[in-house]
Amino acid sequence: MEKKNTNILIVAGEVSGDQHGAELMKALSEAKPGFIFYGIGGDEMIRAGLINRYHIKEIAFMGFAEVVKHIPFMMRVRNELIALAKKKKIRYAIYIDYPGFNLNLAKKIKSEGKKNIYYIAPQIWAWGQKRAYKIKKIIDKLLVINPFEVDFYHGYGVTAVYTGHPLVSKMAEYKYKSRQELNELLGLDPGKDILVLMPGSRKQEIEKIFLPAAEGAMKLSREFNLQPVVIAAPSVSRDMLNETAKKFGFIVSDKYGYDLMKEAKLGIIKSGTSTLEAAISGLPHLVVYRTTALTYEISRRLIKIKNIALANIINGKTVVPELIQDECNSESIYKEASKLLSSGELYSETKTNLMNVRNVLGEKDSARTAADEILRFIRDDEQN
Repeated sequence: MEKKNTNILIVAGEVSGDQHGAELMKALSEAKPGFIFYGIGGDEMIRAGLINRYHIKEIAFMGFAEVVKHIPFMMRVRNELIALAKKKKIRYAIYIDYPGFNLNLAKKIKSEGKKNIYYIAPQIWAWGQKRAYKIKKIIDKLLVINPFEVDFYHGYGVTAVYTGHPLVSKMAEYKYKSRQELNELLGLDPGKDILVLMPGSRKQEIEKIFLPAAEGAMKLSREFNLQPVVIAAPSVSRDMLNETAKKFGFIVSDKYGYDLMKEAKLGIIKSGTSTLEAAISGLPHLVVYRTTALTYEISRRLIKIKNIALANIINGKTVVPELIQDECNSESIYKEASKLLSSGELYSETKTNLMNVRNVLGEKDSARTAADEILRFIRDDEQN
């Protein structure tokens, strides 16, 4: 008897979600061939076999005003996905991060009698904690990538499974290039330590973060004999970075991000996934972020935690400096980085604390663990 394919709706909305979604899709298909994936993703998920309805570039909006402006468009996207799920007789939907859109979609999908699986659960422990009650109602299987999230959700009566963090296994499997190889590939000066700048993956982020980061980096490079290298996110147009980078004489690379973080002396990194990559790499860094005044004020009122960088949250103290909004300026960047680079004791202590992040996250292969949990959930559902 021929085995029937299983149609899955899967939705990611950001670059990191695209990468993690692709790994999950591959793990699911390897464990049980016959899945057909429909939904929203980026280049990585498309390469993994996604039949894409929209590309993540089409829904990458940042800031309150920008999101509000595009609400009609996002409602249309949501309705198209609901119609797609009906047409393809999809019973299971997988959501990857991107909570503003995904939780709204999940509510509608649930009302259609379908099953919702959330991989990389919303970070509501940082904002909107009472949304855990909503998640309890509409999400049938919750998979988390930070170990402390299990206890957080348990406090609201929600069962969550820790899968391990996807970056740990991804970075462990990566084949790193040596400093000498990087010198040859990128034309680096072997006599200078590397200073990496990662200004983000969205146009609005780069517009607000890159210039003060570059100005601070330029001053640091002169005083501490550093070579600044800008790591360009895959979704970012090089033209957006090249003008400023050329002005300061910085190298821009859209490759070798992990290699550069491993070999660098310091990083100036936009808040988000990249800061955790730096932490796992053991790279001392500054966390920077700046948005519109309106978005910042709304976020400031919503966020319930002291720190936003996972390295700080996991350690329960400030391990890496966070320069947010008005503090995200060239002078503050220079001042905080100088402290790190001028004190061998502080620099060494920072590296030790970053090593603890890696230890706490553990050794699990997140995508395979998540795939096993999802397959078990589907099997149990089909038997009931």
